[in-house]
Parts: sequence; structure tokens; C-alpha cells
Amino acid sequence: MEIIRKRMMHTGLRVNRLRCLNKVNRSSDLFRHSISTTTVRTAKQKPQIPKKPSRSQQQYKTPSPRQVLDPTPPPSPPPAAKQHPLRGRKFALLGSSIAALIFAGYSSYLFVLLNKEPTESSSSKIQADVSSRYDTIASTFDSEVDWTEWSMGITKMRKHLAQEAHGDVLEVSIGTGRNLEYYDWDFKGFNGVGKLQKVGGIKKGKVKSFTAVDKSGEMLEVAHEKFSTMFPGVLGVRWIIQDASEKIPGPPRNANETSGNKDAKYDTVIQTMGLCSAADPVGLLKNLGECVKEDEGRILLLEHGRAKWDWLNRALDNSAEGHAKLFGCWWNRDLGKIVEESGLEVVNIKRRHGGTTWRIELKKPKATPKDSGVKVATEEKIQDATKKGWW
Repeated sequence: MEIIRKRMMHTGLRVNRLRCLNKVNRSSDLFRHSISTTTVRTAKQKPQIPKKPSRSQQQYKTPSPRQVLDPTPPPSPPPAAKQHPLRGRKFALLGSSIAALIFAGYSSYLFVLLNKEPTESSSSKIQADVSSRYDTIASTFDSEVDWTEWSMGITKMRKHLAQEAHGDVLEVSIGTGRNLEYYDWDFKGFNGVGKLQKVGGIKKGKVKSFTAVDKSGEMLEVAHEKFSTMFPGVLGVRWIIQDASEKIPGPPRNANETSGNKDAKYDTVIQTMGLCSAADPVGLLKNLGECVKEDEGRILLLEHGRAKWDWLNRALDNSAEGHAKLFGCWWNRDLGKIVEESGLEVVNIKRRHGGTTWRIELKKPKATPKDSGVKVATEEKIQDATKKGWW
């Protein structure tokens, strides 16, 4: 019995051992199956992209070896060189010196003029005729006065004056033709030649015909050459050598007429810097009044004469004779009095440059009564015009 009992116990142990082995085998199989399943699933998943380290994450850097400081201090810089106190200002000082020298020279010249006794011809009412001087200076006249007229604004005043001309135009004392480039020309009425424009072809201008008069044949020749350069081959312009105080023919009827229409009058009469060189300025203005249309026609003048201030008039009187011999004109004439004695009606008067530059617009009234009413009205207009402004 004991033996049987031991065998049964031994047999039970073996059975239990087999059961345990079976359990272990099953669990290992399950573990292998789970590992294989996980491996397959993991292989099917997308590869993960490693994240970039954030900016805040500091990277390790190898520390640089420490430099051994030199215990000796660096040498001190050399002392700055002392600059001259006027260095950098020499150009300003040079410019100031030149300006002071020019001012001193001009002041001395003005002082001499103001204290110089005027000659008899400079201050007398009858001044010598020096218009023949223009024959000598005709070729160099433009170059001598170009800069002066531009700097004083006279060139712009010439332009504005010429642009007001219209219809049949007469310019007396034309000189070298310094106003020719400023007219609004239109020769379409003569031979189909006019001012060209980008759109519309020929533009109708305001100047229908043009008659040029000057006493100096040399000056008139220079003006004719200028016009021929501007409008080559254009007819319908007359060039007359004569004194403007003598009878002037009327405007031409057409391009082939040279004598002029005796019954016709001009729409616009222009003269620039002519009264100063005329032997009889009052007679010249009266003759211009006979050439222009009554009431509607205009006489446009740009002249230089006496100023508003006595000290400036003294300077003009003292230098008038020398200026007349050089340029052929008397620049100290009383233009207000000349206009008053001409009997023409004042439309407008403007003065610049201390009153020495006169811009005058006149017309011939329909009737010229000899009573004092017209004369007083003319005097009042001249006085009112001279009071405007100081320049």
C-alpha cells in the first residue's frame, strides 16, 4: 500500500509538472504571437520625424581658452594737433571779402556819381542825337545787354509785352529784333504758313501782318537775319529804314504789297527802349498816335527813364552822357512828362527798378479835344501809376 501510494504521488507530480510545462508553453506562444503582431503593426506605422530642438534649448559649445591679460596698460594716444581757428572758414571769409570789395567799389562809384556835377547836355531839355551810335554797336549789342536784361527781368517784360500784340502790328525802333521770338505769329492769311502745333496742324496766331521800322540800317539787318532764321522763306513782313517820328505807311493788304494801305491803321504799335534814343520823343509819340486805330488800337511801350527818388535821379543825370556815348540812349528822360505832352490817353502805367523801368499802355481817343479835361485826366493817371509800389 505504501508503495502504491508513493507511485500515485509520483505520478501526480509528473502530471502537475506536465501541466505547468503546458501552461508555460502556451504563455510563451502567446508572448511570441503578441510580439510578432506588435512588430507587424509597428512596421505599418509611418516613420516619425525627429523634432527639431527648440530655440530655447541651448547647445553646448566648447569653451574658448582664456586669454592671459597683459598687466601692462596700453600706451596713451598722441595728443591731437591744434587746429587753426580759421580752418574750414577760409571759403566763407574769401566770399565775404569779395562781396565786401564789390560793395565798396559800387558804393564808391555811386558816391562819385552823386557828387559829380552833371554836364549841360545831361541835364538840359534838349539832348544831342546819338542814335548813330547804333550803327557801330549793332553786331555786339545783343551780347552786351543779354545778361543785364535777363537778370533784371526785362527779358520777361519783353515777352509779356509782345504776346499782347495782335492783328496788324507795327514795331518801331526794333533794333536787333529782341522781341521777334515772343510774338504769336500767324502768316496763314498771306501764304499759308503759320505756327505749327502737335495737334491740329497750323495754328492761327494773333499777329496777322508785321512792319518793322528802325533808323539804323545795321540794327535792322541783324533783326532781319534773326527773322529769316526763325521763318525761312516767309513773306508778308516789311523792313523799313526810317525815323519813327516821320510818316509811316499803313499795314499791307497782302504779301505782295510794299507801299501799305493809306486808309488802314495798325491794331498794335510796339516800341521797346526807343524814347531814350529819339531826337524828339514827344513828336515820335504823336506820330505813333496817327498810326494806330482810334480807341481800340494800343500803343505798348517798354522804356527806361527817371526814377522815383531824387538820389537815384542824380546818379542817372551824372552818368547819362557816358551811357549815351556808349549805348546811344539817354536814360534820364522824364517819361511821364513826355507822355503827357503827346496828347495820348494813358490806359496803364507800371514802373519797376525804383521807377526807372516804365511799362506804358496808351491809346488814341476818338476825339482829341483841346480843353483841360483830357489833360487833367492824363496827369491823374500818370500820378496814380507812379505811386504804386516802391520797386
